[in-house]
Amino acid sequence: MTQIQHREAWLLASREFDENRSESLWQRCLEQCHQDPNEAKAQYLNEAAVLYDQHLAQGRGEGTPHPDGSGGVRRGRPPKQPRVGLWARLKEPSPLNPLIAAIPLGLVALWIILGYIFAQTRPPFVVWGVLLAIIYVPAAAIIGYTALFTLRYRLSETFRRERAAEVDGLSLWAIVSVLLFGAISTFLLWAM
Repeated sequence: MTQIQHREAWLLASREFDENRSESLWQRCLEQCHQDPNEAKAQYLNEAAVLYDQHLAQGRGEGTPHPDGSGGVRRGRPPKQPRVGLWARLKEPSPLNPLIAAIPLGLVALWIILGYIFAQTRPPFVVWGVLLAIIYVPAAAIIGYTALFTLRYRLSETFRRERAAEVDGLSLWAIVSVLLFGAISTFLLWAM
């Protein structure tokens, strides 16, 4: 085994395996390891690290070290995924679009809160109902969005890859929405 001089070569080899693997090297490693993916990965990482070590020793930091030009990674941070706007997400051609689930639940919450507002006779309670609506309707919509988002995230590999960055922020919004929705629903049941 060749001694690796640059520690960064191991990091680059690992990133290349995860992000932009050289198919020719991968197939060769699989054949040499009798189709065992774990052994093939170890061999791939070793061979790619040797190539990256030579690549770095020549003073080249960018590009691919593979002779056939395949594989390779960019140094530094991986490129950011472009943000997809609300309108583009609404036009997503899927019956399981999470925004489609948000709309009916928001409308049902609006209908419930309007029933509460119209049932009130004194102005302070009407104002209170409007203030509740400002929180209640978006909370219901977020719950619907999160429910369908979670379903698609669990079932679709491509959806998981495309939307992985949204999970952390969405989970916090979902927890807060469930708490607010539950509290306001309890109040509305008590008040009516």
